[in-house]
Amino acid sequence: MKESLPRIVPPGLPPARHTASRLPVGDPRSPAPHRASGRPDAGPSARFIGWNIIRTARFSPRNQEGREMATTKKFQDLLLAELSDVYSAETQIAEALPKLAQKVSASELRRLLEEHLQETKGQIARLDKAFAALGAKPEAKTCKAMQGLVAEADELLSAGLAPEVLDAALIAAAQKVEHYEIASYGSLKAYADACGLDAVADLMDETLREEKATDEKLTAVATSTLNASAVQASVG
Repeated sequence: MKESLPRIVPPGLPPARHTASRLPVGDPRSPAPHRASGRPDAGPSARFIGWNIIRTARFSPRNQEGREMATTKKFQDLLLAELSDVYSAETQIAEALPKLAQKVSASELRRLLEEHLQETKGQIARLDKAFAALGAKPEAKTCKAMQGLVAEADELLSAGLAPEVLDAALIAAAQKVEHYEIASYGSLKAYADACGLDAVADLMDETLREEKATDEKLTAVATSTLNASAVQASVG
């Protein structure tokens, strides 16, 4: 016969604590069941308390306020960057318009460009007001899109076009500029509205309406007389 070896039990602990298999099912001395994760089940009460802590930390008004403020700050940064971009664009337009107005042959188009030059100066003043309302200044940056549009218009002046054809081409160049400005001021107005900056939104809306009106005037001049004159000058 084999001799049975004695069970080795750590000192100070009763054997029953280490013989769970010998305890009947449901015995209060049985160890707590383990989850599949290997962690003991904390029980429904502990889980409820833990969820309340997580919910309070995640959805407390203080936390929401902080998150909203961070989002608004980043969005205002975008607003300031776009304001600086259009500020550069308007400055370039103000410098280019006098030269373009001198080169056109149609008096109606020249008058329209000169009027828009005065509007552009007023639009720059509006941008200054917008920056002041935000407690900021324009960034030292160059609007590359406007730089390209102005360069294209300059190229037309040396393209050897007949005066009537040049007028038609310059209207198209001016409308490219207007469409860029319409897109810019439309976005700026939407950004300001989203940030709750009513005064800035109103300034952008005023300029947006001017840009749209100028675009319509250019279309009217082109379709009423100048395009037909360009075609007639090109015949023969």
